[in-house]
Amino acid sequence: MIAERIIDGKRLKPDDNLDFLLTTPLEQLQTGAKLIQKEFFGNHIDFCTIINGKSGRCGENCKKFWRSDEF
Repeated sequence: MIAERIIDGKRLKPDDNLDFLLTTPLEQLQTGAKLIQKEFFGNHIDFCTIINGKSGRCGENCKKFWRSDEF
């Protein structure tokens, strides 16, 4: 499974053939994603939400976004 190879250090490249992902059963994809997440991030999940940037309640540094000058 590709998940184990990624955990072992393989890094995907733009020219890698990933067509097999289109025919892999969803359950296998979910299992692989879970393995990769646990290896690199543990049980931590970071949620990101989009809020009204003009309200001033955004905790992000909006200056880094290309359209931030509109705010």
